[in-house]
Amino acid sequence: MGIDQLVQLMPPPEKSLAASGDWQAVAAAVGTALPIDYMAFISRYGTGRVSGFLWVYNPFEQNAHLNLVSRLGIILQPEETVTSALQTYLNLKRAAGRSEDAANAVFQKYLSHDLHAAAVREEKRKRGDV
Repeated sequence: MGIDQLVQLMPPPEKSLAASGDWQAVAAAVGTALPIDYMAFISRYGTGRVSGFLWVYNPFEQNAHLNLVSRLGIILQPEETVTSALQTYLNLKRAAGRSEDAANAVFQKYLSHDLHAAAVREEKRKRGDV
């Protein structure tokens, strides 16, 4: 699912909070470029909750608890036994010999599905189908 399809299911807010900034600086801080769909999501939706429960870390958010760069140390803690999809994506992007295709496959398989499912739940909630 692309950003245009997501926008049809879950229209962005009229005024997005912290929806723009320097993506090159974010890539430098994170150590890799982020997925185009993620950047499009942040640019369209900014900071906020999806369906009342899913927060997406935003690199331009001032609140450190919601800022991707501020939370990176927690997301990438090596002693964690459970690997998040975002952590896997970033690890693949950073690993020598790994292709961009492998990282994008993780994004498509795990992260984009969750965003789509949340958008569908939000649409149902708005229609009162919950």
